[in-house]
Amino acid sequence: MITRTGILVALGAIALSAALAPSALRAWQQHREVQRLEAARAALANETAAQKAALAERRDAVLAELRALQGAGKHDEVMRLASRYRLADDADIQSIFRLSAAAVSQRQTLERMRALAATQCSADAAIAAVQALDAAPAPAPSATAATWSATALPLRDSLGAIRAQIRRALETPRHEGEGEHAPHGEHAPRLHPFVIQSLLNEQETGVVPACVWRVARQANATAPTPTNAWTIWLAPSANERTLDFGVLAAPKPP
Repeated sequence: MITRTGILVALGAIALSAALAPSALRAWQQHREVQRLEAARAALANETAAQKAALAERRDAVLAELRALQGAGKHDEVMRLASRYRLADDADIQSIFRLSAAAVSQRQTLERMRALAATQCSADAAIAAVQALDAAPAPAPSATAATWSATALPLRDSLGAIRAQIRRALETPRHEGEGEHAPHGEHAPRLHPFVIQSLLNEQETGVVPACVWRVARQANATAPTPTNAWTIWLAPSANERTLDFGVLAAPKPP
């Protein structure tokens, strides 16, 4: 027979269990987390020891292979091989890895810049660039408004002049605010550093992220020939989102 005292004891035990359950659960969770961290540390230590042992057996061969791959421009393969020994903490391998990682980053950036140039190098962009120059009058909203046209020119024919322009800009100190108020018909582009390297060094114009346009302004629709003409080149700017431009030829000021 269950007595009143027995019932009270049972209820007390139930209440105590309910009160202790959250703290017991937290303790169990903490215990499992400690076990997980200890297992991860042990696995990392084992992997580190394994990589160091593997590298010690054939370090010279690994370094020779990495340098050969890097010399051949196979930077993705360099990074894959070097990553096998990332935990060995070898200074030479880390240095080789960083060089190839930088090369891969540059390659990927240039791929984005080529895509940007392919998308944005257009007649409209060339005309807008010329209209942005202080020397270019804004088109008047009338029936006799100036008309604009743009003709794409082969990059290879202008690459020498573009390179000379870039070299002059690199050799000339530039101060804050310059470019916004350039002399008549001039503009100092702010290009992405990798784009500058490509313009200066690439021999195959098909991979250079740039284009050249001849932009003409006709005083009105009935004028027989263009009144003014500019030759400009466009390339990805430092912000990696838009194109900037340089001027190769511009009309003489009135």
